[in-house]
Amino acid sequence: KDGDEVVLIPPVSGGAA
Repeated sequence: KDGDEVVLIPPVSGGAA
């Protein structure tokens, strides 16, 4: 979970997409 926010279902906040 490499994101800026909490775990989002659509990783928009700079997650591992």
